[in-house]
Amino acid sequence: MKNFHSLLALLLISAATLSCNKKGCSDPTADNYVKNVKKAQDQKCQYNGEGICGEGISFCFQIDNVQKTGTAVVYQTDPQTTSVFWANGNDSNAAGYMDIQLNFPTGTQDNLNIGPIGSSKKFQADFYSPTTGLIEATSGSLLIKKNNTTDGIIATFNLTLSSGTQIKKGNIYKAK
Repeated sequence: MKNFHSLLALLLISAATLSCNKKGCSDPTADNYVKNVKKAQDQKCQYNGEGICGEGISFCFQIDNVQKTGTAVVYQTDPQTTSVFWANGNDSNAAGYMDIQLNFPTGTQDNLNIGPIGSSKKFQADFYSPTTGLIEATSGSLLIKKNNTTDGIIATFNLTLSSGTQIKKGNIYKAK
């Protein structure tokens, strides 16, 4: 019985020690963020786009389980609204063409849900292809982790279109 108590005490001490020795990144905007990570155990922080979209790619997502990548363009449609636009070509009538536009309040760095622009914590999204036409997203989330002139926009998103199509694992990385 004494050996059992000694073994149990040893297991509890080991578990407590391991839980304090978390590895990860201490930057809460990083993909591999771990709350209460010890600085001594801090590993290289990874932001969406690094290892997800690929080196130098600012926009990626999955639609119908197919990965799409490319460069996103950021612009202001008006002083209150910022737009991120991605297209996989220049000819909107070409077979296979598609584009996505996300619109959100300028300066936002927060978790947003689909809804009318101007409402607190809301964004809008549209998808277009020649075969589907323009389709609005009816639900989804947009987590803007960074939004500044130095880093650009770093964000993740997921969308469900009015057609039922899902856009998953969306990443925006340093788009300017």
